[in-house]
Amino acid sequence: MRRSWCHCSEPSTLAGDLQTEAVEVDVRALVGLAGPAALQAEAGAPLVTRSRGGAELTAAGAGADGAMIRRQAFAGMLWCKQLFYYDVARWRDGDPGQPPPPDQRLTGRNARWRSFDAFDIMSMPDKWEYPWFAAWDLAFQAVTLDLVDPDRAKDQLLALLDDRLLHPSGQLPAYEWEFSDTNPPLQAWAALRIYRREPAVSGRADRAFLERMLHGLALNFGWWVNRRDRSGRNLFEGGFLGLDNISVLDRSAVEAQGLIYWSL
Repeated sequence: MRRSWCHCSEPSTLAGDLQTEAVEVDVRALVGLAGPAALQAEAGAPLVTRSRGGAELTAAGAGADGAMIRRQAFAGMLWCKQLFYYDVARWRDGDPGQPPPPDQRLTGRNARWRSFDAFDIMSMPDKWEYPWFAAWDLAFQAVTLDLVDPDRAKDQLLALLDDRLLHPSGQLPAYEWEFSDTNPPLQAWAALRIYRREPAVSGRADRAFLERMLHGLALNFGWWVNRRDRSGRNLFEGGFLGLDNISVLDRSAVEAQGLIYWSL
């Protein structure tokens, strides 16, 4: 009988040198199956069960079109997560023992965010076209993700308020292209929406999550009041409007005083 083998190369350290160790594994013996057909049949049942569960989740209270839109939206949210690794201090200073980076990094974008050190799984607007987080996109995404993965949704909101990402001044990082830009302050809205909906999703309200959000948002509110409220009326000013190339107004023809008001 022909045997099925898997040949793996695993790095190992021996006498200070990196070497390769060959390992042969009898795959058929490990899974205890007669062949690929049996393996496929065994794996098919969980896929059918998960597919049925997804259909039931997205069909609740919706017609055929609505269920399809929900399913595609949830699939996109679950798919568009990836590791976001950005250590600004290391980016500015360069790697130990390597040539120093160009001087422009000392004054370029995100230069004043030296404390920013992210190594987190985060939701992206689009893993292919926009493979980075954006603060207000993340708030909307968390509210949607909460319907299928509440813990991950809360982690997304808490991540930006972590000491590793939040600026010492209390400013939230906007997005990778320029952390110092200002996005609409939606984190409090998203946190409250998730908190109020959670009893219907998981059967309990997570007050500890709300308290953790409040601590970070209080720091962020102080930044807004001190840095984005010149008139002292708690109407925060300035920032990135978004909508990319389909803006609701012609930003090249802004009024002389340069004021743009958000409408959410």
